[in-house]
Amino acid sequence: MDRKPFQHRDKAFLLLDGLLVGALSGGVAVFYRYILGIMEDWRHLLFEWTSMGGLVFLIAAAVLSAIIVIRLLKWAPLSGGSGIPQVQGEILGIFRMSAFPVAVSKIIGGSLATLIGLALGREGPSIQIGAAMAKIFSKGVQRDKTKEKLLITAGAAAGLSAAFSAPLAGVLFSVEEIHKNTSKAMIAVTLTASIVANYIAAYVFKLTPVFSFTITELLPLKYYGHIIALGAITAVVGVLFCKGIVLGQRFYQRLPIPVPFRMIFVFLTAVLIGHFLPDILGGGHHVIENLESNPEAVQYIALLLAGRFLFTCFSFGSGVQGGIFLPILVIGGIVGILYYRFILSLGLIPDYYLANMIVLSMTAILTAVVRAPILSIILVLEMNGNLNQMLGLCMASSVAYFVSEFLKEKPIYETLLQRMIEKGPEGEEATYESTIFETIVPHGSKLENKRIKDIGLPENCLLIEIKRGGELYIPKGKMVLQGGDEIAILTTDYDVYTLRESLREYLAVDQY
Repeated sequence: MDRKPFQHRDKAFLLLDGLLVGALSGGVAVFYRYILGIMEDWRHLLFEWTSMGGLVFLIAAAVLSAIIVIRLLKWAPLSGGSGIPQVQGEILGIFRMSAFPVAVSKIIGGSLATLIGLALGREGPSIQIGAAMAKIFSKGVQRDKTKEKLLITAGAAAGLSAAFSAPLAGVLFSVEEIHKNTSKAMIAVTLTASIVANYIAAYVFKLTPVFSFTITELLPLKYYGHIIALGAITAVVGVLFCKGIVLGQRFYQRLPIPVPFRMIFVFLTAVLIGHFLPDILGGGHHVIENLESNPEAVQYIALLLAGRFLFTCFSFGSGVQGGIFLPILVIGGIVGILYYRFILSLGLIPDYYLANMIVLSMTAILTAVVRAPILSIILVLEMNGNLNQMLGLCMASSVAYFVSEFLKEKPIYETLLQRMIEKGPEGEEATYESTIFETIVPHGSKLENKRIKDIGLPENCLLIEIKRGGELYIPKGKMVLQGGDEIAILTTDYDVYTLRESLREYLAVDQY
């Protein structure tokens, strides 16, 4: 029987699923972004009150918000924090999120955290909201586990695309960070969902990219030595940030007060800080734009860097529904401003390259913290819109990558996922339903030139299909894998994580 008509029909349904997931996940993520914008405006009004009555109202709002957040986290435990490790764990089959409670908790909790001013971002939560809505859609149309994971990945891409107005970055993030492997089907459905989400953000809600820098002058090659120095310095800050995030979690867990009062303490701390240094509150994108157009004194900028660094770690450590994606970029941008002001004072650079240094340092710190260089470059390019910056961004990203690797700091989301696995978060149990794990054999990996019977797959895992040069092959024990082969392994939802771990060394190509 000719399978092609059925394959084409299946691909058509997958494309339609991508469109619908992009509309649903992107629409809800854009709504979340819109609500957070309102919360930011309300926060400015709250902190402008100087009367005693206004202060009492603000404290009461902070306490009530903390209590609601605590209730939400008990209702949906997997809704806390960034949301990115949870989606990674979902794809790996480590745990299963209850999609509707997670989405509701993320939206309400993240809104309250923004209202009071915790130094957290919306991008991670948007990714989890997008993934949760995709899971709801998948369950509603009764897709199998393999397609469900594709749609969850597409929903995550739609969430990031909606949050940043950066569709390509949404796709790359899903490939590099969420799914950790790729296939043509995944690229197609993810790209479709990401573009639809960006369309909703840009043309329906009229939202613009989070940052809007105007680079009037390209950095000449004679100043590229500064890119190396800035990339290395920013990478060190990124590594310290990764360590600070973990320390923030430990600090919160060891606070010498009863657990229910810890969240209240965090929210009241935000109220206190907001009256002395309001620029530390919130995600911080407005701070970078203000500093770029109206540079402050170096001492204030340094204080701002230290304050945002510490308060972001403190805020995230509480486990409230908020992410660190945007705060990472903000911290990187401040490092770039400080470095620029320093070399400008020494007469080492003219006074019109500030925006260049900001985008370079953002690229560097995102690479150092997340360890996804291509994603970092594309995200900043989409926000900046100037392709002539490509060479400088590549250099900054490369330097930051190797410095962070040299310092032996794990990518932050791997660290957070591992901590969640050790903690054993509550949620739906992973199932033994069948699913297909797809990946590509990298050139230069240990899997290349290896016979199938010598791989030694774990129990409940069977290699069922190899695609090579457009042709499908039924695997046989003596068959030798080649670089570029697309392989499909039948396993269960429960065993995906074990399979990935067993293949980690085989698939690695950066053994140096």
